[in-house]
Amino acid sequence: MKRIDQLRKAESAVLVEKGHDDSVLLIAFTGFIHRLSMRVYEFFEATKDAGYSRILLRDKHKVWYHRGIDRQRPNYPSLIKYLNSEIEQLQPKKVICLGTSAGGYAAIVAGHHLRADYVHAFAPDTLLDVSLGSCIKGIWSARYSWSRWKLFFSRSAQQGFFNLANLLDKHNGKTIYYIHHCASAQRDVECAARLEHLPGVVSMPYPCSTHSVAFFLAQQGFLPKILDAGNQDQIAELAKAHFCKDC
Repeated sequence: MKRIDQLRKAESAVLVEKGHDDSVLLIAFTGFIHRLSMRVYEFFEATKDAGYSRILLRDKHKVWYHRGIDRQRPNYPSLIKYLNSEIEQLQPKKVICLGTSAGGYAAIVAGHHLRADYVHAFAPDTLLDVSLGSCIKGIWSARYSWSRWKLFFSRSAQQGFFNLANLLDKHNGKTIYYIHHCASAQRDVECAARLEHLPGVVSMPYPCSTHSVAFFLAQQGFLPKILDAGNQDQIAELAKAHFCKDC
């Protein structure tokens, strides 16, 4: 089996690697294309030298992880239970959940229930509207319309997680959620706005217009700062210094 540093995209349901710095655990949820807005090894290039422990997850069903990752972990409760067991075995001092787009949604859900120290959600979905009227309209106009239909008919879907604003309204007392998005990507701005007033949430807009904000951040040399465990409590200040030098 390939190591995470060799992968273009997630190939298996889960890949766990214990790092030589096992004080930090990164749990990464890939999106619908099984990447992190770029090749997996490119995304994790910033952490290769740090040697953090890592878990890479793949949603083969493409329903925002509501059907879990495989037969052994077929829904959110079983997936969260599994991740808790891995955390107990790896014994990290800090847990960071991250994901892009649909994976960003999953990183928020899992991070909330795992009581992770930090979540980095890159252009995440924050509301899954799968009402009948929405799905019918979505066949023609909405992004991921087929996935919305599958979620609509899924028996394993946790409807209480569909609206992340409701989920995060009661803070778990620990997690800080960074919502990274482009300031000129209207849909992603709206997704971030649903959460930015909630406890523990930090909205992080950037001077760009793409949905692939993680790729933009990598190009700008800022992604390594986000993934550095030592920077977690000062991400907003570092972003201002990096992108707003004349402010």
